Amino acid sequence: MGKVERAVREAVHTGMRLYTPGHAKPFEVAEIDTDGIVLLLGSGRWRTPIPWDGLEGLADLLRGRGWVRTSGAYEHSDDVTTPSGYLKQYVYRETSNWVMVVLEQAGIVELDRRRPIKARLIRGF
Repeated sequence: MGKVERAVREAVHTGMRLYTPGHAKPFEVAEIDTDGIVLLLGSGRWRTPIPWDGLEGLADLLRGRGWVRTSGAYEHSDDVTTPSGYLKQYVYRETSNWVMVVLEQAGIVELDRRRPIKARLIRGF
C-alpha cells in the first residue's frame, strides 16, 4: 500500500460528500477498494474510477513544484506534466479538481480555491 492510498483510506470513506473547489458543488465517494476510488461526479452522478497508481503518481507529479494549476480546459490533453493531463491517462473525463479535493481531505495537498485553482503537495508528503 502506497503513501497516498494509506492517507486516503484513513481520511476518506465511502459515502462521503465533498465539494468542488470552484463552485462548491457536491460529489460523492462511491467506493474505496483494492483498485482505487470511485467518485460520483456531476448532476448525473457519473461513476468515475481513479486507480491507486494514478493517485500515487499524481503526488509524485506535484513533488517539488510548489503551487500548480489543477485544471486546464475540458478537453483531452496529452500534457502529462499537468494534473489534468496526467489524470487523463486514467480517465478521459476532466477530474483533476475533484481528485484534488479528495487529496486535500486526506492531508496530501493544500488547495488555493481562488481562480485559477491551484494545489501544492504538503511538506513532508
